[in-house]
Amino acid sequence: MELINYKYGKYDLVYPKSYYQFLNEAFILDVYRASLLKKDDLVLDLGAGAGDFCIIASNKIGQQGKIVALEPHKEDFDILERNIDKNRCRNIIPGNLGVGDKPEEKEISFWGKTFKSKIDTVENVLERLSISKDVNFIKMDIEGAEIQVVNKSIEIFKRARVISLEFHPLYDSTRKKMDEILLPHGFTFIPLTMNYIYRRILKNFIFHPFASYRSAIRFLKENKRSSQKIITGFDWLCGMGTYVKR
Repeated sequence: MELINYKYGKYDLVYPKSYYQFLNEAFILDVYRASLLKKDDLVLDLGAGAGDFCIIASNKIGQQGKIVALEPHKEDFDILERNIDKNRCRNIIPGNLGVGDKPEEKEISFWGKTFKSKIDTVENVLERLSISKDVNFIKMDIEGAEIQVVNKSIEIFKRARVISLEFHPLYDSTRKKMDEILLPHGFTFIPLTMNYIYRRILKNFIFHPFASYRSAIRFLKENKRSSQKIITGFDWLCGMGTYVKR
């Protein structure tokens, strides 16, 4: 797998070329609302990928905070570990496994990849790590397992302050079920909107002009057919959102 570099402000990562959009979504657009993180938070990054979100989170929560970053795909996990070392993130605990409603070995498919991975419950993972503190922030990108994971581990999820996720595979049905589970526990759903995206782009051009310019030029060169979405709206926005405790 060919890896290339991504530098943005103080961050310096390696990543597969096909993941470039994901890094922009995390660093420039803040689609997982890392801006809601607080010092000393305990964070779960479920579906950590190459480490974009958890590297940002590591800086925001400080050395007294902690992140449990789980990624089931072995190649992505190796890149995750490399990026953790590269950015000197000593408050991240990485794990090469996925989450579900029971311990098992499961075949997972996403983005043209099919592989087998160990799966375990969130409770079991935290118990093995001797973590008893309430989790404050949960980020999920777990390819369709959201409902079963939240149902199984509701005692952990309901005590969180923020739950940020990408819905897979069907937004409407998953969002409805997630609302039924989380809204009674005091959460409000905040969808990702184009207005929010525009504000993030403007903010980054003000505070990180050179990095933002380079990212914009590359996006327009590599996504000529998609560049009109900047005006008409990004299709993937409807699949992302954040539950915040009222």
